[in-house]
Amino acid sequence: MLNKRILIKNLLTYNDENTFYDKKVAIDLISNAAKSKFLKHICALSNSNPYNNSYLVIGIEDRTNKIKGISFIDDSVIQNLVSAYLYNPSIIKFENIYFPNLPKEKVVGLLTVRPTIKRTCFKKNIGKISSGICYYRKGSNSLPIDNDFSIDTNNKDIVSEVEKISKISIKILLDDIFNFYEMWDKEYNPQYVVFKEQYVVCWAGYRTDFDKKSILSEVDIRIINEGIRIFYSAVQWVDVSVTESDFSVTEYVNLGFDYNYKLYPFEKTTIKFADNGKYDIKIELIFNPPKFDKNIIERLYARAKEIENKYRNGLTLHSDEDYSSGEGLVNCFLICYFNGIKEARKDLINSINYLDGAAAERRSDCMRILRKVENNETNGS
Repeated sequence: MLNKRILIKNLLTYNDENTFYDKKVAIDLISNAAKSKFLKHICALSNSNPYNNSYLVIGIEDRTNKIKGISFIDDSVIQNLVSAYLYNPSIIKFENIYFPNLPKEKVVGLLTVRPTIKRTCFKKNIGKISSGICYYRKGSNSLPIDNDFSIDTNNKDIVSEVEKISKISIKILLDDIFNFYEMWDKEYNPQYVVFKEQYVVCWAGYRTDFDKKSILSEVDIRIINEGIRIFYSAVQWVDVSVTESDFSVTEYVNLGFDYNYKLYPFEKTTIKFADNGKYDIKIELIFNPPKFDKNIIERLYARAKEIENKYRNGLTLHSDEDYSSGEGLVNCFLICYFNGIKEARKDLINSINYLDGAAAERRSDCMRILRKVENNETNGS
């Protein structure tokens, strides 16, 4: 069984960036220019490695190889991006890998690109990259395919050896379980469960009552054998259920306005463990946005725009406007958009220009909700 944390260490130790391995300190999945660069590297790794896995490691300082870490990234965001822009893409898998020396909220991103003999190329324009262009790896660079394009036949043996020495051991497994328990205080109730006598899943979370429901917050969930963090959040509300073969996580989002907030089921992640030593992760969006009377929404939007104007002009908020200060403001924009006010989407996006601190974090959460809903609508249409 491959331990992804050990794999990353071996990639960093024994290899410079090459035709089957690339590293980045961070990735930007917001602007089209940054998305195009990210997709270019995936395209190049796919075309240069038709007989072996290739890897992109994210959260590594380029010159020193220091492990810096990144924030947790949902695999579905990257899957949707790849399927939208690449023709004949390899099967890819993005995983959030925890390292004991990183802060709790940080991980290292590992993108695995599976081998395929089909040539991968861009199927539509993005950034400065045009439809139909294909890329390959030449040394540590991703370049458009030309007459110099060739397959490095040594990659298969080298990658096979790196993966072979990255297998899990009993000592590493036990150390990781003990480290998990030491990391989380007793009030977070750290615990583990073994599936099919092969996989160990550890999780921890702070149980509290909210909206007449007993629920977890500040949740950390990991498949210990592989060094993978399945879920982490300091803000989301989560419910966990366990059966003989399934580990399910239901995420809730806290939405409302004034003093009327409720938890709404948002996304369900199910890890299904099979008898043959494999597991499958299914992520399902189960969100139904809250609906309100049209007149209420119109008044809410008008008040939110007044607060936005005060923020933009540096004016002081009155005490009766606290419901919309910062975090509440972006929440109102999101609800208004879900209730038919299309302009509120742009208002939410543009709030990045004047919000900071906790309000900026709440904006990021609202943007995540918005992107997932819109991606689901696009893929379902």
